This record gives sequence, structure tokens and C-alpha cells, in this order.
Amino acid sequence: MISKRSFQGQKRHDLTSLLIFLLLFPYIVGFTDSDSTYSALTIAVGKGQFAEFQKTGDCSGYFRPASYTEGNVRIETKGEYIRFGLTAAATSTSKNKFIVWPTLVLDFKYFAIGTDRLRLGTYDALYAELGLINSIPISSGKGALNLGIGVRCSEQIPNIWAGYSLGLAFAKPGFGTEITFQTTNTSQLIIGGRYGVFETRDNYGNDGRYSTAKIDEYGIGIGYRLFFH
Repeated sequence: MISKRSFQGQKRHDLTSLLIFLLLFPYIVGFTDSDSTYSALTIAVGKGQFAEFQKTGDCSGYFRPASYTEGNVRIETKGEYIRFGLTAAATSTSKNKFIVWPTLVLDFKYFAIGTDRLRLGTYDALYAELGLINSIPISSGKGALNLGIGVRCSEQIPNIWAGYSLGLAFAKPGFGTEITFQTTNTSQLIIGGRYGVFETRDNYGNDGRYSTAKIDEYGIGIGYRLFFH
């Protein structure tokens, strides 16, 4: 049985916690002013190598190195607290892939969550980010699925990101990086790259023969972003 004194103490504790949260909330989310609103168009291309499975018969085959080329376009608009847009990406291999991905994000200074990312920290200093279809281009660089840390270096280099990268073309994850250069007040140049190794034991059939495949999976991409304030 809870005493009246314990109940009142707990009530005061809950009220104090609520007041502290309400006081800190603007700093946690980092509400931004209207100067941070923008619209942007990004165009990017990339090229690299991946491990492709080549069939030689029923349920048998081997992996071989194959090249890919990709391109994508993104349009997005950021309001005071919400960012939305659309990404269209195409990857050319023996099996061409095309994807359209919507962006809808609650985007604050120190926190963001939505269809393409979960971010903790600020682009103005240091942040950690889990991303999905938020790389430019999608495979070469950060990758379609990525987890890493970014830092702002200077006005000329507003972002350097490095971490785990898995692109649409690749069989295995690898290390990815992306660097953003501020070329003018209204444009940015984005350069990304990734490297990983795919290793597997390939079965040639029922006679027991096999070989070990070790294939480098890499890519490099470049993008250009134009802002419309």
C-alpha cells in the first residue's frame, strides 16, 4: 500500500521531471529559423565493381566481378521543421534496377527522423546517422543503407561522413565515405566512395569441386546540388 507522503513525493518528482523536459526541449530539437529553409535539386552519377552470381546449371554457379553504372536525381524542400522530396535512382548491371524513394523527415537541428534517416547530433558540428536511400549517388559512397558519423570541418567543407555502407549493387557491406564541398553560396559538390571484399566458396556441381572467390567491391560517385532559397 502506497502512503500519502510517498504518493505526494512521487507526484512532485514527476512534475519536476516534466518541467525540466519542457525547458530543455527547444535545445534538444534545436528549432531553426526561416533562414534554414530551402529547396534543392541534386544530380549524381557513379561507377564501380561488384560480385555478380553467374549461373552454370541447375542451382549451381559461381561469383565473378562485374561492373555497374548508376545515376540518380533528388528533389527536396525543407521547411522550418519538415523536409520532404523524392529520389529516383537507376543502377545498370546485367539486371538493371530502378527505385523511387520518398523523403518525409521531421528535421530539427539536433535530431531528425523519417523515411530516409535517423540522426542524432547536428550538421554544424558532429552527428551520428542511420540512413536509407539518402546517399548521392545511392550505391557509390554512403550506400543505400548506411550507418556512420559525420563532422563539419569548415565553411568550404561543411560535411565529411564515414561508416558502414551497403549499396544496391553490392553483395556485402563495406566502408564508405562522403565529402561535401561548398562551391558557391547556392551549390555543393559531393564526392563519395566505398570499398569492401566479397568472399565465398563457390560450388561447381555435384562432383564436389569448388573454389574460393575473393572479389573487390568498390565504387566512386560524384554529385552536384543546387539550392533555391
